[in-house]
Amino acid sequence: MRRVRLLPSGQDADAAALLLRLVVGPLMAYHGWTKLGAGFGRFDQLVQGLGVPAPGVVARAVVVIELVGGLCLLAGLLTRVWALLLAAQMVSIVFVVKWDNGLVGVPGKSGFELDLLIAVCAATLFLIGPGLFALDRVLSLEGQREPERAPRTETAARA
Repeated sequence: MRRVRLLPSGQDADAAALLLRLVVGPLMAYHGWTKLGAGFGRFDQLVQGLGVPAPGVVARAVVVIELVGGLCLLAGLLTRVWALLLAAQMVSIVFVVKWDNGLVGVPGKSGFELDLLIAVCAATLFLIGPGLFALDRVLSLEGQREPERAPRTETAARA
């Protein structure tokens, strides 16, 4: 079966990465901004109530990963670094905050389905890189993707 190509060879993953960055980046930046806008003290208290070690540091790290990391993901700047940090943060939220609520939640408590989805999106960005229109490429922090090569056939291998 032949694969239908919507983009030139090798650019499918780059386009997918761009789409992920355009959605995940602003959404995470918004969540980081709301933690600051609603009064960081309330979020800090929430994190302290979770019983995590160094709750003040953790609360600040969450805001930086979401706000700064989200903006950097949107721009495609240090994409793999911020994507890895975001994936780790979201997996931590699943296990530390929401695990007892279950995947889809219980009445009055949200589940971890969206956190898991964001973690997988971020992990995908970590694996495939920044994609199209990324500062990582402009600043040569990430090389250009090599074009895909057609698989060798038996006839070509013997020639």
